[in-house]
Amino acid sequence: MRPRRPASDVKCDIQMTPMIDIVFQLLTFFIMTFNIVQAEGDLAIKMPAENTDGPPAPTTAVDISVRVVLTAAADGSLAGVRVGEEPLADTAQLRKHFEQMAIREPDSAERVMVDLYCDDDLRYEHMLAALTAVSGKRAGGKVVPLVKDVRIRKSGQRI
Repeated sequence: MRPRRPASDVKCDIQMTPMIDIVFQLLTFFIMTFNIVQAEGDLAIKMPAENTDGPPAPTTAVDISVRVVLTAAADGSLAGVRVGEEPLADTAQLRKHFEQMAIREPDSAERVMVDLYCDDDLRYEHMLAALTAVSGKRAGGKVVPLVKDVRIRKSGQRI
C-alpha cells in the first residue's frame, strides 16, 4: 500500500497577527519601564574669574582640628574619652565640652573639625554616642551644629 500524500490545495500558513501583537506588547512594556539615568557628576565647572587687582583677601574662617580619642575596655565598653590631652569621663561631658566651646566662640561651629579616633574593639553604640555628642544639639525645635565636620578614624591611623 502507498502512503497518502497531502492534497495539493492544503496550505500551511504562519499566523503573524498574534506574533506581532506579542512583539508590540513587549516593546510597549520595555519603553514604559525604561529609566533614563542622568550622567554622574557634571565636570563643566565654572571657576570664578581670577582677581589680578592685588593679593587675595585673607579668609577669616580658619579650620581648627580637634582630636577626640575613644578608648575601649576589654569587653568593648567605653573606657575613656580624651579631647586633645584633656581626659573626660563620658560622652555627656564630651557634649558639654563642645557646647561650652560654642558659647565661648560663637563662630566655632563653622571652623572646628573633629577627628574622632576609636579603638577597633569599641562597640558601635559608644562611637555613635560620641558622634552625636560632638555634631550638634536641638534647641527650640532646630538642630544647632556644634562643629563643621566630623571625621571618624581608627585609633591606629594618623592625620
